[in-house]
Parts: sequence; C-alpha cells; structure tokens
Amino acid sequence: MKRVVITGIGVISPIGNDAQDFWHNLIAGKDGISKLDSKEFENSPVKLAATVEDLDLSSLPKRDTKFDSRFTNFARIASKEAWLDSGLDIAKEDARRIGVYISTSIGGSETLSAGVRQLDEKGAERISPYFLQSVLPNTAAAKVSIDLGAKGSSMCHVAACASGSISIGEAFNKIKEGTADVIVAGAADASITPLTLAGFAAMRAIYTGDDKKLASIPFDSKRSGFCIGEGAGILVLEELNHAQKRGAKIYAEIVGYANNSDAFNMVSPDYEGLSCKDVMLESIQNANIKPEDICYINAHGTSTHMGDKTEAKAINEIWGSNAPVVSSIKSQIGHLLSASGTVEAAATVLMLQNGIIPKINYAVDTDKECELNLCKKEQKPNTDYALSNSFGFGGHNSSLVFKKWREQ
Repeated sequence: MKRVVITGIGVISPIGNDAQDFWHNLIAGKDGISKLDSKEFENSPVKLAATVEDLDLSSLPKRDTKFDSRFTNFARIASKEAWLDSGLDIAKEDARRIGVYISTSIGGSETLSAGVRQLDEKGAERISPYFLQSVLPNTAAAKVSIDLGAKGSSMCHVAACASGSISIGEAFNKIKEGTADVIVAGAADASITPLTLAGFAAMRAIYTGDDKKLASIPFDSKRSGFCIGEGAGILVLEELNHAQKRGAKIYAEIVGYANNSDAFNMVSPDYEGLSCKDVMLESIQNANIKPEDICYINAHGTSTHMGDKTEAKAINEIWGSNAPVVSSIKSQIGHLLSASGTVEAAATVLMLQNGIIPKINYAVDTDKECELNLCKKEQKPNTDYALSNSFGFGGHNSSLVFKKWREQ
C-alpha cells in the first residue's frame, strides 16, 4: 500500500479566508460568531451565525460569481489556494491521475430558495438556465475539476455533516491503493438561509438565543444546540513518493480512516455511542497504532445535548482516565456542516505541524456527562498522532488519523 501525505491546504472560514489567517486567528482565540442583522433574517428564530466576511471573488469569472451558488465559490477559491500551496503543475502531471473529491451537505440552498421565490412571483419563464447546475451538490467538484484540468476520479460524497471527512478518507484510500497520484479533497457549505435555519430550529438542534458566549459551547452544561457556520476546507492529498520526487513540502501524513453507520435514527445519535466508538477504534487500527498513541482528538463537538454526550461516552470508553487532550474548534467557527470536518482536518494538520492545540472558547462548566480532558487553555504538547471526528444526520460517522511529519 502507498503512503499518503498532505501537501496543500486551502481554507475559507468565519475567522479567516485563507489557511494562514485561519490558523493565526484560531490560535488567537478569535470567534466568528455574530448577529444575523440583514432584513431577510428579521423573522428568523435564529439570531446568531458564523458567516464568511470580506470574501475576495476577483479570482473567479464575473459571470460565475453571478450565477454560481455560494458554496461553489467557496470551494473554487479554497481549492485554488490549496493547489497553489502544493506547488503542483498540471502540465507536468498525468491529469488522468489527478482527482477531485469535494462534498457538500445541502448544496446551493440560497439559490434554491431564490429560485422558488422567482417561480412563485414571476413564473417558470423567468427561471435561469443556470439554476439547476447552480444548486446541484456535485457542482463544486465539477467546477474545481474544470479549473484544474484534473481528469481523474471526481466525486461528491453526500453524508450530511460527515461528508467532507468522508471525502478526505475516500481520497486517502484511492491514493493508498495506487490508482491516483493526487486528489484535491474537502467540502464546502453555505446554508445560512431563512429556510435552513427554520428547519434546524424546528428540530431544536440549533441555538436560538442571542448571547454569543452561549451559542457554541461544546461539552458545556449550558449548551443548547449548535451555531451554524459556513466555509470550505480543502486538502491536497498526494502519494508520498510522488511528493518527494518533486521536492514538495509536506504538512502531515494521513494514516488512518474509517466510516460506519449508527443504523439508529435520522437525527439522533445512538445513545450508547457504539458506532462512534467503533469508528474511532477502526481508524486507529487502520493506522496500525494503539489508542494510547493518540495525543489529541479534534472532537465533532457540536454543542448539542445528545451529540456531545454520546461522543464523550465513546471517548471515555476507549481511553478512560487516560484520555488524550480533546477540543472542538466549533466554539470559534460554528458548525460548518459538511465543511466542518475538512476545516477541522486542516486545523488538526496545522496543529501537528506547529505543536499547538487551540483551546475551547467559552466552555467553562463541563457537563458531568461529558467529562473529558478538555483543552481549556492553549497547550503545546509533543504530539505525533491526532484523530478528527465527524458525525452526520442519518448516523454517518467518520474518523481520520493524522501523523506529524518528520523528515526521514
């Protein structure tokens, strides 16, 4: 089996629109949660969100920025950053062995909502011929493939909030088996719309208050739902020898991946955390290491009552009192849906490279049912292996294991 490394990172997030700014602001403790004050949200039950601000669209054709959905713009810009960061040149590669795996959970939700309004108000003849291609979940993967000239495997894995993590994992498997040299993998989501927020509020899954210090507090006793965010996280995964031959810089190695299903309920996790526990153990086994080798867990940690409780239970059943350091960066960036797993994967990789674990913001009173070795202040451990969890509606679970890169 081939070894797989990460040679490029691209991020668009509520705390930074490139990987460098994102990392700097993450470590600085900045949070991207703010009030939804535009007119379209005046009747929304949700008052706060983590939005992307000051996004530079100048690298995209004006026609595309007019007709494409926001999630596609996010994916294209972050993919360009990651590709340039990797130093790859498509002209020097076999384009048939360069793939693109970019996921989303909802797709062009704002374009869909606008299209429905236009149909109701102005009739079918006023619907844009670009409407369908703008809302399709696979549009981001297709557009990035076109942007790069990548002619290999191109996919959009849709598994709710585990989508992005699964895209990275499946890209890892594809390269590991030797059928691709490079895959640009990740996810993008931009679903902060009145309709989406109303849906989450009806499910009682989202925070509906107006205190940003309570909006996203993973594992805290006062948590009452997640704070929705938006953004994109893209990693360039590359076969090790391929990367070394061209002298690429290497951020980290991806060594383990697993995904499974709760087979329990569409919106609630398995209360016993059995599949959550199994997916972590399988990813660790896949990495050919032991649980005690994991020094840090980037938890899914959405700030929902049952989600946090279930994940904490699974972690404690594996590690007990010897649990590694645990944090959730959703306390700063909110829940980016499918993109949460990929932005968090990027954060985990950068943590390994820099030897810094960012603290959980605002969580001050840990729920007794969520007792973990939580990172409540910045830590600088000697960390070689880190695990990142992602769980989605429908019982989709995914775990990734990353290894600190050390020059041989």
